[in-house]
Amino acid sequence: MRIAILSADVAGGHDAAAKTLREQLLQLRPDAEITIDNGLEATGALLHHGIRDGFRIQLGSSSGSYDVMLGLLSKRPVVAAARAALGAVGSRGVRRLLDGRRPDLVVSLYPVVTSVVGRLRERGELDAPVVAPIPDASPHPMWLHPAVDLHLVPTPGDVERMRAACAGASVRHVRPLLGDEFLGAPPSREEARERTGLGGDEPWVVVDHSAWNVPPVQELVDPLLARTDARAVVMAAGWEEELVRDVRERYAHTSRVQVRDDGDDKPVLYAAADFVLTTVASTTAFAASAMGTPPLLFRELAGHGTASAESASHEGLVLWARTVEELGRIVSGEPPWPEVASAAVAAGRRLLEAQPAAEAILELG
Repeated sequence: MRIAILSADVAGGHDAAAKTLREQLLQLRPDAEITIDNGLEATGALLHHGIRDGFRIQLGSSSGSYDVMLGLLSKRPVVAAARAALGAVGSRGVRRLLDGRRPDLVVSLYPVVTSVVGRLRERGELDAPVVAPIPDASPHPMWLHPAVDLHLVPTPGDVERMRAACAGASVRHVRPLLGDEFLGAPPSREEARERTGLGGDEPWVVVDHSAWNVPPVQELVDPLLARTDARAVVMAAGWEEELVRDVRERYAHTSRVQVRDDGDDKPVLYAAADFVLTTVASTTAFAASAMGTPPLLFRELAGHGTASAESASHEGLVLWARTVEELGRIVSGEPPWPEVASAAVAAGRRLLEAQPAAEAILELG
């Protein structure tokens, strides 16, 4: 069996998901030939640079415009037109890539690429079934395509919402796409702290932030230092060296902040922390719960970040600090937040009982 995984060089998360998925597919089908390609790059320079670089600039300097854009793209006629436009521009390059791979199955891990391969499938130009795993809670309607054979979502509440948002879409709930290192029994907090060197009686917050540094990491860390007695571990694996150096210099004056650029001990650090702070209800949040630690959203990304925070908070999967004051109350353990935190971890760990994404994908092969 030949499986073509199409990723995108956007902020690092899609490529990480591609590698995880490849490993888990090979565990089930060791004989499979699995390739990972930059599907966004294959769409051509216009879409590749326009979307990747434009998205980064938009989030960093004009996040309000991203909210407006996603709002417009929630309207069905606009969604249909946008899908058609993306497919028209990007299909030639993606088809050329897939013709060379001759896959029996295609996996798309980026929404723009999903629109393109969906168009190919719709027009009968791609025979192989297409699966689109989606990592975030509350996916945007543009992330689905009615001609894609199967969409995979990490929360059960999103199945009916996505079917309603995209008429004709096939949607299934599966286990969040986490690496095997997050799927075993987590160590106790005491053991994890001993292994990671996190000491003291103050709460520890692991800040696991995008390599794009949007919003700037100090907007996450500085309120913690100002409003609580917590200490922070900033996860900087995969960041550009200049950014790591700048963040280290910014917090060189305090012992309350550590900057770690080695991701090998990430699961144990998660288990050692009192909270894992992130900006989207996605893989990082689900990984935190898997390690027995409450996921905490703060300064959520515009657009889909806000939507995912609202959805996951409503389902009891995350803690969402909407203000600096609320962040302080959560991290300081004021009632009722300890009980809410325990419930979020339990709800997140229940997600691990769902069918693995790799199994659902191979069922189409």
